[in-house]
Amino acid sequence: MTKINEKNFSTKNSKSESDVIDFYDKYAKTWDSRFGNSFSTNHFLYRRWRSFEDAIKLSSPHRGLAVELGVGTGVYISKVSSYFDKIVAVDGSQKMLDELDKKIHDYGIKNISLIQSNALDVRDISEDSVDCVYFFGLIEHIVDVKKFIEEIRRMLKNNGIVIGVTPNGSSPWYSLRKILRGTGKHCSTDKYYTANDLDSYFEVAGFKRIYTDQWGAVPAGLSDLIAKPLSKAEVFLERSPIKKYLGGLTFGYKLIK
Repeated sequence: MTKINEKNFSTKNSKSESDVIDFYDKYAKTWDSRFGNSFSTNHFLYRRWRSFEDAIKLSSPHRGLAVELGVGTGVYISKVSSYFDKIVAVDGSQKMLDELDKKIHDYGIKNISLIQSNALDVRDISEDSVDCVYFFGLIEHIVDVKKFIEEIRRMLKNNGIVIGVTPNGSSPWYSLRKILRGTGKHCSTDKYYTANDLDSYFEVAGFKRIYTDQWGAVPAGLSDLIAKPLSKAEVFLERSPIKKYLGGLTFGYKLIK
């Protein structure tokens, strides 16, 4: 599998959800090799999963029906599948879903179904039918965030949970990334959210915040020379006032209808 060179990404600000879908269609077959099997990538994926898992354990209904929006190639699908009776994996890119389908078959997972759909209009999922909606690295690619949250609200049952993982808008890393690595945001809305930003969107739609965590000082793709010592410092940074400026933001909200 050929590793993607991020510097060759067709980067642009997305003006519609179709821009985002076209981008992921283009890179679907090689997406999992984006940063290679490096220390920083594996560390980042582990930390992101651990933060998400903490959110599930603390705030999510266990079992029941879950929907993963923007599932892509399903980097965590085998792990999440053990938490719910059924998961509906949704993505706008059919080519990404094709890659995910191969994984599901290889893993022998039986409780996952796939839907190709824009995350703003998942018509195959009934109103008030879902216990938990979750996503990794999606909301920063959504053009119409209010409509996105309304669609989540439509699907969720009363007291249903939404859990998301996104870049932390309070972190200085994203402003420095293009200078340090020569890369920019890949087909995003050019918008990263702080915890307060998310409150302003979700609370007006009837959600109550129940979980927030800022985490991670090692971006995927960072050289081992920097990533390894930074990973050791990360433990202390996450216990310090610097925590609110770390790169990842995991959040959970409960819907009160």
